[in-house]
Amino acid sequence: MNKKTISVLLIGLLFTMLLSTPALALAQYSLELNLSKSTFRKGEDVAGSGIVALNGKGVSGAQVTLKICDAADSSIYEIGQCTADGQGRFQFAFKLPADIAIGTYKLVGKAFDAEKESAFELKNKESQSLLASIRIITNGKTVEKGKTLQLQLEGTMSDGSKVPASQLNDAIWSSSNPSIATVGPKNGLVKAEAKGVATITAKVGNLTDAIDITVIEVTSSNGGGGTTLVLEPSINTRGNTATLFLENAKYGKAQVAPSIIQTLAKDNKPLVVENKGIKIEFAPQSLMTSELTKALEDKNAKLELGAKALTNEEKQEVIQKAALGGNTGLLEIGGMVVELTAQVITKNTNGAVVATKIANFTEPVAVTLDLSGLKLTEQDIAQLTAVRYVKDEQGNIIPVKLGGTYDSKTKTFIFYTDQFSLYSVVKASKLMKIDLEIGKTTTKVNGQSKNNDVAPTIVNNRTMVPVRFIAENLGAEVNWFGDTRTVEMKLDSKTLRMAIDMPIKGFDTSPTIVNGRTLVPLRYVSEELGANVLWFPSTKTVQIVK
Repeated sequence: MNKKTISVLLIGLLFTMLLSTPALALAQYSLELNLSKSTFRKGEDVAGSGIVALNGKGVSGAQVTLKICDAADSSIYEIGQCTADGQGRFQFAFKLPADIAIGTYKLVGKAFDAEKESAFELKNKESQSLLASIRIITNGKTVEKGKTLQLQLEGTMSDGSKVPASQLNDAIWSSSNPSIATVGPKNGLVKAEAKGVATITAKVGNLTDAIDITVIEVTSSNGGGGTTLVLEPSINTRGNTATLFLENAKYGKAQVAPSIIQTLAKDNKPLVVENKGIKIEFAPQSLMTSELTKALEDKNAKLELGAKALTNEEKQEVIQKAALGGNTGLLEIGGMVVELTAQVITKNTNGAVVATKIANFTEPVAVTLDLSGLKLTEQDIAQLTAVRYVKDEQGNIIPVKLGGTYDSKTKTFIFYTDQFSLYSVVKASKLMKIDLEIGKTTTKVNGQSKNNDVAPTIVNNRTMVPVRFIAENLGAEVNWFGDTRTVEMKLDSKTLRMAIDMPIKGFDTSPTIVNGRTLVPLRYVSEELGANVLWFPSTKTVQIVK
């Protein structure tokens, strides 16, 4: 082995020893820098802590220089130095200059050749949070005469936090009409004294809130088949809307005089009926049906309106008979099934009670159901539809799709119906909705605008529509036979044929041709193809749902 080889080996051995000896290894400093929080307010101490280390071990007595930089990395405030303890740990707390603007900044620390930064946001001083509003909380707004109802308050601070009733002991309660309903001035306990409406007001300092309490009477009525309870409610007609509350009504029903409904119609006031989780809004003319008009001739006649949720057992029976799922394409979502009723109550010549159901309203009724208790995904919401459960001749329950709209703010679902039955909200795998307006060629199909050559029109009080447009959007195949001037529609195993200018069974208006397009009675075509049709006379619009 020559001298040159020995020299190379010695140099390599020495280099290996240097790298493997911690005391002789290359020095590598590190710095940790942690703020106590990410947001500080003017006048507040900016505080935090950190560690200075050399090859993973804390450096005793290390000096750390701190400064504040803006978003552009410009140094705007030199803080100074802090000294690490025996384990390399250090803490800091300092105030920023009063003239520093609110915004986002970085705290930059440096020790030896190690540098670290931590971002924070500077905000204005937090103003003192004050009570901003109060709200009366109640389980109902209708009380039976002689009974009580406990009202409570909830407060909201200026920062949005809630204040429970237990912390609002200085509230003062009052009644606008103590002869109707009294209220404890300190405890908010309402006592129903007489039939009518009283406004209950709560006041805390300069803040107030008020609600209307309706007092009802419960009387006995013998209809020949035993004694039943009949509610004689007071309708709150303040403002432009009349409201009938059913929260405390037995059986979820109330009876009102037909003359009241007639007065509301003349005054162009809608009637709202509310029960827990259910709201029904009748347009001013909705209840002016042939059944109610006839009842106006009988001074003892009553209109009975009902809205209630079925019990869980009753609900399961309906869902089972409706066979949701499977071939129906409808899935239950866990919401309530509600029963809505509207009937005229009279007595025959023998004194027996006769109930006549209102078959169809003159204007569709808006129904709102509360879905706030359900956990729904965006995909669920996109598939929601109301359904009406209808009994066929064999006693089977058939679900009829009605469509509707979900309100994400109130977590409610609103839909329209022209007759009362059992209802719920479900998911539909397929849903087609068509909106038409008389005299307009633009039609909406599932919210998308489409144009027709011919606008829907009214002939002999029948809405006539272009047959091909409606039928094909409902999934049917349409054929035209010129030699016989006949329209044929096929959907699944069903075939419909209509001849131009020839009457259709059950209809007084025949198919016709306008501007080269065949117009047919809308209700006949839609319902024969399995769709539900609603006519809104006040706006001359039609809604088709399948």
